[in-house]
Amino acid sequence: MLAAHKDSEYLTQTELLQRTGWTRTILKKLDFQPDFVKNHYLYGKSCKVKLFSLKRIEAKEKTSEFIENKYDVQKKKDRARRAVQTKIRNILQKITTLPINVKRVEKVTLLALKSYNDWNEQRMASYVTLAEASEAFLARISVNYIRHNLTKYGENIEKICGKTGKVLAYDLERYIVLSEIARVYPEFTEECQRQYWQKSLSLELPRLA
Repeated sequence: MLAAHKDSEYLTQTELLQRTGWTRTILKKLDFQPDFVKNHYLYGKSCKVKLFSLKRIEAKEKTSEFIENKYDVQKKKDRARRAVQTKIRNILQKITTLPINVKRVEKVTLLALKSYNDWNEQRMASYVTLAEASEAFLARISVNYIRHNLTKYGENIEKICGKTGKVLAYDLERYIVLSEIARVYPEFTEECQRQYWQKSLSLELPRLA
């Protein structure tokens, strides 16, 4: 039993697990036990804190047993990382093959305004007339209407929901859809650019044409 100790000479289990090569599995496999456990009070409650001697940790890290386990852990991490990267590449490739099918319709802004007002009516919100609406507002709701009603955007998003790499995939799908909307509806190119760059989080992509 240690009568006294310096905190700088010991690491908590959390601190130990932050060191390269240490995992809970290795702790258990090597049966690496704490030097002692002390009571710690937090917000008026007592909890147990495991403390490990830094000298003993450093000595263990030099053993062949630890080095072999560390190497095995790193190989597993590398395999897992490569598997994730493969899944991300696959889902991004899949996104590029999904159909968009942007439909060109007449008076799309009027359709968008009607849809917007129908939605507001369900929420007991205010009604917006064509005369009082700004050009920026009409462009925004028009692009939103096209994206959700005149493309395959919603269907494509459902196909990648919950998949590894979905954040990148959402970003790429949004870029592809808005690019196609800007091509079919060139009058909304500026709004398509604004919507993409406003919400783009992950991909470095060229500006919409």
